[in-house]
Amino acid sequence: MADGPSRESVPDLGWDRLRTSEALAEPGEQLYQAMAGRRGALPVAPPLSTARLLATARRLWACRQIRDRVFGRELFPNPAWNILLDLFIAGEDGRNVTIKSACSAACVPQSTALRHIAHLIEVRLAIRHQHPSDARSAYLKLSERGRARMVEYLSLAAAGQDGPDA
Repeated sequence: MADGPSRESVPDLGWDRLRTSEALAEPGEQLYQAMAGRRGALPVAPPLSTARLLATARRLWACRQIRDRVFGRELFPNPAWNILLDLFIAGEDGRNVTIKSACSAACVPQSTALRHIAHLIEVRLAIRHQHPSDARSAYLKLSERGRARMVEYLSLAAAGQDGPDA
């Protein structure tokens, strides 16, 4: 006897389609579009000052650190989000983030962090660029698209418009 529902009894969610290379090319965009399609149009983010956006990002970062201390990092690993928050905060502070520093911000082993960094670059949310005087070092920053998405998210989060499932 099976422990759960059979594959035939579960509605097709398109999992096989997600395995194709075309579907994997823009996973962030697909998730964004899927969310918009299931919940209707996403709310329009109210315009906020850079200071308010930065304060919201820092508050989210502090909340993640508290959560990790209380529950442990293993329960809620989210290296890509940690990296995006770190890159946003550093960018607004005018600081460069080395790849090594981004790996530390991810709060996971370096090999895992590097995979997430590569994925963020692949989906065009981050950009890697060489250190101007040290060929052994590289920096990571949010792309224009990545910054725009972070501004949108932080604006919505600051306004408390996380949606009905928040």
